[in-house]
Amino acid sequence: MNVTCLKDQFYKIITLAERHTSKEAHLPFLQGLLIHTKKNTIHVSSTNLDTGFEAWMPASVKEEGSVVLPAKSCVSLISTLTGEKIKIESKNNDVFFTTQTTSTNLKSYPVEEFPSFPKIKKIRSVEIPCENLSKSIASVVMAASSSEIKPEISSVFFNVLKNKIKMAATDSFRLAEKTIPFKGEEGFNILFPFKHVLEIGKILEHFNDPIVLSIGENQAVFSSKNYSLVTRIREEKFPNYEQIIPTTFSTEVKVKKSDFINGVRLASIFSGRLREIKFNIYPEDNLFEIFSKNSDIGEHVSQIPSNVTGERLNVTFNYSYIMDGISMISSSDVLLRFNGDSKPVLIQDPYDASYVYLAMPMKNI
Repeated sequence: MNVTCLKDQFYKIITLAERHTSKEAHLPFLQGLLIHTKKNTIHVSSTNLDTGFEAWMPASVKEEGSVVLPAKSCVSLISTLTGEKIKIESKNNDVFFTTQTTSTNLKSYPVEEFPSFPKIKKIRSVEIPCENLSKSIASVVMAASSSEIKPEISSVFFNVLKNKIKMAATDSFRLAEKTIPFKGEEGFNILFPFKHVLEIGKILEHFNDPIVLSIGENQAVFSSKNYSLVTRIREEKFPNYEQIIPTTFSTEVKVKKSDFINGVRLASIFSGRLREIKFNIYPEDNLFEIFSKNSDIGEHVSQIPSNVTGERLNVTFNYSYIMDGISMISSSDVLLRFNGDSKPVLIQDPYDASYVYLAMPMKNI
C-alpha cells in the first residue's frame, strides 16, 4: 500500500473509528483499524462486534492495499505529526508514516484476522435531515438510563411518523422528547442502545450530510456519503411514555434562562448529598424562590425575576436533573409548568414546543 492524504482529515476519521474498537486485551485484532485503499480513496473500518464504523476520504493512491494497525497507537501518532499531508506506505509487517520532517513506522496486525464489516439485509430506509440533529440527539440521550438492568430504558426510542420523527429517552426519573421534521410517509418505531445513538451525535459533530437510516431484522445502519455506523436494534419495548406528558397545569413560571441557571447553581452549593433544591412559588406576589440548606455549610435563597401564574407551590428537585433540562433550551427564556408537589415539572422553550423535558420531584426539604 502506498497512499498520500490530508493529515487532519485522516486524523478525524481514525479518531471516530477508534471509538468503535474493543477494549478487551485478549482480542487484539478488535483493537485495530483496518485501513484499505482503492481508486483514490482511503477507507478506515473498526468494530467491537457490537457496533461497526466505516469512513472514507479522497487520497492519492499509488498502490492499493490493506493493513490493520493498533488503533490507540495510530491515533496517538497522527495527533502529534505536523504538516498538511501524510504518506502511508506498507512493507511486509511495517507501515511507514512520512511527513516533510518525520518518518515513523508501526507494526501491523494480520489483515486476515480482522472481521468482515457487518452487512444487513435492508427492510426499509428513511432519510433524516442533518440540520441540528446532533443537538437534538444530545437533548434526548442524556435522559436515558446508564444501567443495562432495564435495557428498554437504557435506550433511545425513534418513532417515525408522517412528516416528523420523535426521539425519546427516560431513566424513570426524567423524560426527554424531541420532535424533528421529516419528509416521508413511513410509520414505524425502533429502539437503539443509547450509547450507539450517542456515537451518531459524535459523528455529526464532524460531518454535516443528510443521514440515511437503513433497518434490517436486528441491526440498523446510519450512513451518509462519508461514513456508515452499524448498530444493534433492541428487542425490548419502550415504555408508553406519551400518556404521562401532561397537557394542563396548575402553576406556571416563565423565567430568564440565565437568571434561572445562576439561581440553581448558587443553590447547588448548599444542597445535600441527594442534590436537593426547593422551589417556592407564590403567584399572589409574582415570586419564585430557589432555596437550599445544608447543616454543615449553611443555607441559601434566591429570588428569581419571573412571571408566575396559578397556584402556590413548594416542591423539591434534584438540581442535576433540572440543569440537564435547562441546558437544552435554546431560547433566552424557560417555561416551568407544574401540577403540585408530587407530579413532574415540564421544562420547555416557551417559543418552541418541539422539545419536552420532565423531571420527577423529591420529598420536600
